[in-house]
Amino acid sequence: MPLAIIEAKDNNHSIDAGMQQGLNYGEILDIPFVYSSNGDGFIEHDRTKSEGQVERELTLDEFPSPEELWNRYKTLKGITEEQEKVVTYNYYYDQDCYPPRYYQRIAINRSIEAITQGQDKILLVMATGTGKTLTAFQIVYKLFKSGAKKRVLYLADRNILVDQTIIGDFKPLLDNINKIKNRTADKSREIQFALYQSLTGETEEKKLFKKYSKDYFDLIIIDECHRGSAKDDSAWREILDHFDSATKIGLTATPKETKVVSNSDYFGDAIFTYSLKKNNKRMAKSIFFCVDIDHANRMRRALANEVPDEEEEEIDEPLDGEDGETIYTETGDDIKGDGFINDPFGKDDKNSKGRKKYIVNDVQVMVINDRVMYYGADGKLITESLVDYTKKNIRKEFATLDEFLRKWTETEKKEELRLHLEEEGIFLEDLEEEVGCDMVEENNRGRGHK
Repeated sequence: MPLAIIEAKDNNHSIDAGMQQGLNYGEILDIPFVYSSNGDGFIEHDRTKSEGQVERELTLDEFPSPEELWNRYKTLKGITEEQEKVVTYNYYYDQDCYPPRYYQRIAINRSIEAITQGQDKILLVMATGTGKTLTAFQIVYKLFKSGAKKRVLYLADRNILVDQTIIGDFKPLLDNINKIKNRTADKSREIQFALYQSLTGETEEKKLFKKYSKDYFDLIIIDECHRGSAKDDSAWREILDHFDSATKIGLTATPKETKVVSNSDYFGDAIFTYSLKKNNKRMAKSIFFCVDIDHANRMRRALANEVPDEEEEEIDEPLDGEDGETIYTETGDDIKGDGFINDPFGKDDKNSKGRKKYIVNDVQVMVINDRVMYYGADGKLITESLVDYTKKNIRKEFATLDEFLRKWTETEKKEELRLHLEEEGIFLEDLEEEVGCDMVEENNRGRGHK
């Protein structure tokens, strides 16, 4: 836990010449004590204070030790001896695990500190690709290994998210992890991973979460919490309400705030936000997502022509996506569709309806392709189209289309079947959008189904 930062100038500068620069670093890195020096003395700024003597001048002999700063910090934050054991518990480290980046460290430390002081709901907003699950792992690791939390539930709504998290960032805790499946309440491990869909159901008998006592879990991680659990009347919310005494940590890149869905209404304001959203400042960082590497190179060239010569070195070389695929980013509720447009990247087909047009923050974008990525039995990453992935998984359950339609038309089993398919990562709404509703309707009409 870094406590102090020193901005040093030579003694041609005044003693406090580096203070503003140091304060900027202190804010970015969430460091409480900031010092400016020109070699002849020091100015101390205490960022934990909002009134009284915030700044003071020091000699070298008066410069505080790490122990003194830590004791001052504990006093100011009200950290008890018992809380200190949890707050200062080491991160997980090994040769295959990178230490947390500075923003991940801030999210971890703020969460741990808030939880030890009794806050029972935490919201972390972190942009896609910035390591939400790694951050969650370090939080769970510190709380679990320090004994502050004894039973953990990790919730997600897609099988691939659960499986990748278990064998990925949470691998160091594998001996303590169980994935809830087959609607079985296995209580043999302390850390349980589950899909919302596998814990709930339409009838009381199918609500597996009720087989765990209300105080069974003392920590719940909610991945992508802007989805189902953000709604007050969601069937998934009742899982969180059942374990009402547990500390809840919501993870999202795109928090929702609408009349019917609100992350902040449930979790409160985000304790930490790390966003790639910029204010169009010249020196601010921007990420451009392009169709392919050739497009990215043309974009780099266009940007180079738009900035002064002295700033050209700030433009990074393009990076290619995994398996040569386009890199996509999550955009949440800002997406809305309104009609179709011709596909400039596809073949000229007069009978084609083109691709659906989307507007994101008043900018027109389009979906070029959809891909499903998952880990195979050998641990290697597999990339398939949504249609191929769905076809393969549905054929595991149903030999023919008639067999599938027969079960689908049994009204009382339709919801059960839909939930089962979602557990396998098959979302019918996504499939309908990919292949077109008219194709499904045509197949059904040929077999006398609606």
